[in-house]
Amino acid sequence: MKRGAALTDLKGVDKVYELNDGESYEHRFPTSAAFRFNPEFKRDTELVDSFLNVNGMLVCSQRLKDFIASHQPSKVEYLPVAIHDLKGKVVCAPYFIVHPIDPVDCIDLATSDVVWSELDSTTFLFVRHLEIDAAKVPADRILFRAKAHNEETILRREFALAIAQAGFTGTGWMEIA
Repeated sequence: MKRGAALTDLKGVDKVYELNDGESYEHRFPTSAAFRFNPEFKRDTELVDSFLNVNGMLVCSQRLKDFIASHQPSKVEYLPVAIHDLKGKVVCAPYFIVHPIDPVDCIDLATSDVVWSELDSTTFLFVRHLEIDAAKVPADRILFRAKAHNEETILRREFALAIAQAGFTGTGWMEIA
């Protein structure tokens, strides 16, 4: 049975970590940027609206990107990216990295259980329990990354539900606990 393709890491971007750090790439994103189907999942080749990928980015179809854009999230860029199948051929549908910039300082450190990195004092090494202080998240930030913990894109619950109810494929959400 075919399932949604999983992707390898992003190629063609020299400093991928800058994307997770929330730096703007709108005017400097390379046209050579591409993902490939992950060869470890040879049977999972279905084109979906949102791809699981090694970099933890939102890699979305045109349809999902348009849905997100129609909700006018602030501080979000839409970066076109190619996706190559297992044979190296570019899949025909346009895809985009939905890229939130300017991470929000919204983690409630008093109630979260985190271990700070010894190498980079601005990020967490490990998170056991994460709490977001909703009062610190501007209302127009329906999709964002959090400062100090940039591995995941965070969506407001009602926005994640709207995406799920619209029937997009390949999406899945974890509740922050």
